[in-house]
Amino acid sequence: MSLEKMLEEYAIKSAEIGPKLKELKELEKKIKEHVRGTGEVISTDRVSVNVRPGSTRVSWDSKGLAGYAVANPDILAFRSESVSKSVVTIKVAQ
Repeated sequence: MSLEKMLEEYAIKSAEIGPKLKELKELEKKIKEHVRGTGEVISTDRVSVNVRPGSTRVSWDSKGLAGYAVANPDILAFRSESVSKSVVTIKVAQ
């Protein structure tokens, strides 16, 4: 199947389920707010709620540290680099 046909099928299906999906996302938001506010967590036969505790993200000034590394190359032992996959988004015109 060509990309054009796949996109057309995606648009049709999105139009069919779009309103229900919006309702579902709104309900999901309410559930998450409730769980965060109360700490209540339950499971049923059909659905469960899990909470992953928040964390602190630490970031450093890469440009500044690169300059510092020129005079102090030993800090480069603590440097790592990773490549993330590209992100593809699909938007359906309303």
